[in-house]
Amino acid sequence: HKTLESAEQVLKHYVIDIRRGIDWLIAQKEVDPHRLGIMGISLGALVASVVMEVDPRIKAGAFLLGGADLAGILETSEENSLIKFRQRVINHEGLDPQKFRDTAARVLRTVDPLGYAAKLDSSRILMINGYFDQVIRREHAKSFWEASGRPELVFIPTGHYSAGLLLAYARAKTVAHFQKSLH
Repeated sequence: HKTLESAEQVLKHYVIDIRRGIDWLIAQKEVDPHRLGIMGISLGALVASVVMEVDPRIKAGAFLLGGADLAGILETSEENSLIKFRQRVINHEGLDPQKFRDTAARVLRTVDPLGYAAKLDSSRILMINGYFDQVIRREHAKSFWEASGRPELVFIPTGHYSAGLLLAYARAKTVAHFQKSLH
């Protein structure tokens, strides 16, 4: 993706695709449409949180290594692909870093979890984030946490990719969250 507009379109399509998947899922006779949860990791957590925010059929969410404030994430992330994207946009649009942040905030507003988080029921959300995450930093996890009403938030002692070492813990925590929230 070369522009912020193309990134916004991709994120919108992810949300639409997931909602189409939900349509299919609830048409299955063995699925209880009143007990649907969503889980996402990293970019998947960002998208899953937007889906939960805009689709009332989702009753619980577990967001691992996610957050909000897409402009801030793009501005501060040390993920190579995001650094390259940021630089391409800055060069293509002739922006300085502050203009980049302002432009990204404006263009990505419709797909930023921050914009809808207040609609969520914090008792139905679990967040697990890496304390030392340099891809989606603590401040961006806390932005979503604050905006969504301070749901359960666990910081694990990892970075973004090393969080995979605690996958069994994250899985168990997520299963327990869904069992509690979707009873």
